[in-house]
Amino acid sequence: MKKDFRTFLKEQISSGLPVFMDGGMGTMIQRSGVDDYDIPEDCNIEHPEVIKDIYKQYLDAGSNVITANTFGVLPLKLSAARYTTEQYMNSASTVLKEAIKD
Repeated sequence: MKKDFRTFLKEQISSGLPVFMDGGMGTMIQRSGVDDYDIPEDCNIEHPEVIKDIYKQYLDAGSNVITANTFGVLPLKLSAARYTTEQYMNSASTVLKEAIKD
C-alpha cells in the first residue's frame, strides 16, 4: 500500500528513522561528462538516460526522497531556454517515474 509523503515523514520521524534525500543534480550532471546543455534541465529532454542514471544512483544509495531535475524551471531562467516549461516538467517527471519503476 502506497503512503502519501506526509504519512511517510510522520512515521519515519516518530520511529526515530532518518529521511534521506538526494544530492546536487547539477554536480552529478557535470560528473557524467555531458556538457552540451545551456541549463541542466535540457538534459531531461536531450540526455534522459543520464538523468535516469543519476536518479537510480540516489535510489541505490538509499534516498527516500528524490527531487526532479526542475530546479531552474523558472520564468526568468526560461526566457531564452530551448524548451517550454511544460516540456521540461513533463520530461523530468517521466524520467523520474521510469527510474523509480526500474
